[in-house]
Amino acid sequence: MGAKKSRDESSLMEGAHKYFVQNVLPRNVQARLHSVSRPTSLFQNREETFLLVRSGSGSLVVNGLEYKLRPDTLAMLGPFHSYRLVPDLGKTLDLYYAQINCETYVYMIANPYYRQRKMIVPSEPAVAQLSGVFAEIARQSMEGLLEECRQDQPDKFNICICYMNDLFGIIVEEMKKKHSKRKKRAQTPGNKPAESTPAAE
Repeated sequence: MGAKKSRDESSLMEGAHKYFVQNVLPRNVQARLHSVSRPTSLFQNREETFLLVRSGSGSLVVNGLEYKLRPDTLAMLGPFHSYRLVPDLGKTLDLYYAQINCETYVYMIANPYYRQRKMIVPSEPAVAQLSGVFAEIARQSMEGLLEECRQDQPDKFNICICYMNDLFGIIVEEMKKKHSKRKKRAQTPGNKPAESTPAAE
């Protein structure tokens, strides 16, 4: 029974990968460094976008909501989010910027690799302040994406998806922790319901 289940799971994984390679594999992965020394104009986001702060401080304003940015803040913006970047007075925001097509993102959250029992999809964009191992992995993933986009080798897209998976996995874990903290605060006797704040915790 165990062997049969293993074969079935293997077949499922192979089928998912084959479909991904033939129908979804992105041809437009983008990664670059971005410096902002003054408030930007409003951008209309059309793809799945990751931003990671390298240095500096400021704010990310998404659909009118403000999110504080400082080194190792990771943000994931979905399609159709309108956003702008606002550095603090006298500061320059230096960011990693990476983007993939929406179809790849849908595949990433639906594929069997993660085995998530429950996915929490907040209406606001996912923003998390990283530290420790997660911060290091996020920086290495962004550097890897930059290098792959510079070299533009035949296996670029497969490798880029691995780095994107790292970023996605980190943001999922961070948002689960944030959701758990809010839930515990709400369930604590005598606590007033916490006001929703988009600032990274």
